[in-house]
Amino acid sequence: NTPPVGNNPAATRVLGQTSFTAALADRGGAAASNTLDTPTGVWTNGNRLLVVDSGNSRVLGWRNWPTSDGQAADFVLGQTDMTTVAGNNGSNRLNTPTAVFASPIPAGGVDDNYIWVADRGNNRVVQYQVTWRTVPLDPPAAALSHIAVLGQASLTANAAATTQAGLSAPRGVWSDGTRVVVADQTNNRVMIWDSGTTPAMGANATYVLGQPDFTSATANNGGLSASSMNLPTSVFVDGTRLFVVDSGNHRILIWDTFPTSDFQAADRVIGQANFLSNALNGGFNYPTAYLFNYPNSLWVDAGRLFIADGLRYADFTTGTNNRVVVIPSY
Repeated sequence: NTPPVGNNPAATRVLGQTSFTAALADRGGAAASNTLDTPTGVWTNGNRLLVVDSGNSRVLGWRNWPTSDGQAADFVLGQTDMTTVAGNNGSNRLNTPTAVFASPIPAGGVDDNYIWVADRGNNRVVQYQVTWRTVPLDPPAAALSHIAVLGQASLTANAAATTQAGLSAPRGVWSDGTRVVVADQTNNRVMIWDSGTTPAMGANATYVLGQPDFTSATANNGGLSASSMNLPTSVFVDGTRLFVVDSGNHRILIWDTFPTSDFQAADRVIGQANFLSNALNGGFNYPTAYLFNYPNSLWVDAGRLFIADGLRYADFTTGTNNRVVVIPSY
């Protein structure tokens, strides 16, 4: 409930299980509103909470901050009800989503959000529209239908593509309501929509990072550098700076100002001694506070960096650090 202090602090409560010592997916039985299977992403504004329940191909939402262990979610995205878990269960469904982010709706009310979901198995980012105070509890399919997608030309298409509008297994997403940034993992790039308005269905991206153009997808294209990427998995903007988890290179890339050109070089790197190094745990046999093993995702809050260090999503290979690193300021 408060920012962690010191190493290995105890959590306040747990969701998806009834106690801190239980660990079975869906508690060993049928999935419901208070069970999880391979959660991979979270978003919060300090009160409301969204959790990506990837193994159940859905996103669960809590209108208010949970106050009890195993507390049931209030609504679901990507399924018709709280007990259905099949991927692509109909035209309005998700398939192994991996990340979620909520952003204000331009000219909308204070309670109105777009919710963006990286729908990895469908090679797209899905956009929902939610008014938190009136969102239905455990809604039917029509109540929270997606309104648009990026990476596909329609709501029912799902082919991977390496184009200005296409995506291939996107892993992370961030938005402020008009700008949208996506970690396009297996294309080894980050896509940026920055047209000044919320991008429409299947819109072309404005810029690409990690590749010299929109039709290239080679890992570390042109050689390892401040411009190249290998399986990026997460993105975050703190208002000005862009942070990218460059997972396959075991590093975090930082642009001190929001990028405005293709293949733009990062300004700083965390996790490696320089932009020309990419050894796991910096080449040592052990991690440190600034050395990583397939970092997975990142969140920035009041200058603090929270880095999930230890899961590669291209082939579900698990890194060995199994931790969240908190860097007090950067």
